[in-house]
Amino acid sequence: MPLEPGLAGDVAIIVSDDDTAVALGSGEVLVLATPRVVCLVEQATVKALDGRLDPGTTHVGMRVQLDHLAPTAVGHK
Repeated sequence: MPLEPGLAGDVAIIVSDDDTAVALGSGEVLVLATPRVVCLVEQATVKALDGRLDPGTTHVGMRVQLDHLAPTAVGHK
């Protein structure tokens, strides 16, 4: 099933201690971890594709290209 460009899905979290680079083992700072950002991107993709795939089909990721430009501290959205 062809999909149109520009689909979007929104997700948001309040960063908790469990979302930090320290907790996920990807760094030494208490800010939102890049692996958690990738998870949010994947969750948004699921939302963007909801109802747009043929019954019995699914999607898989094949590449992630991400610019994580600024830190988000615990307690922030």
